[in-house]
Amino acid sequence: MVEKEIEKKGYPIKDVMKTENIERVTNKFNFTGEEDMYAAVGYGGITAAQIVTRLTDNIRKQQDEEQENLTLKDAVHELKPFDSTKKNKHRCTSEGYR
Repeated sequence: MVEKEIEKKGYPIKDVMKTENIERVTNKFNFTGEEDMYAAVGYGGITAAQIVTRLTDNIRKQQDEEQENLTLKDAVHELKPFDSTKKNKHRCTSEGYR
């Protein structure tokens, strides 16, 4: 069930089912181990979607950071260069507009 949900969400199983992810989830939900986690899904104590959401926390966070970095890079490239030689006829001073 958990593996099907991982595939449904579009994540590679080998990336999600790492020991560190499983340990984090079992600790978060107070399972005694991986088998206890699967048993809870089997008898309906928790859904496979809830487990997968927690298993993929770090992957999703990493993807969000990568997307944010790409967006920032795109924004920087779109900036127009500042022309310091251009005079602004609407200069604001402490006295007001000139």
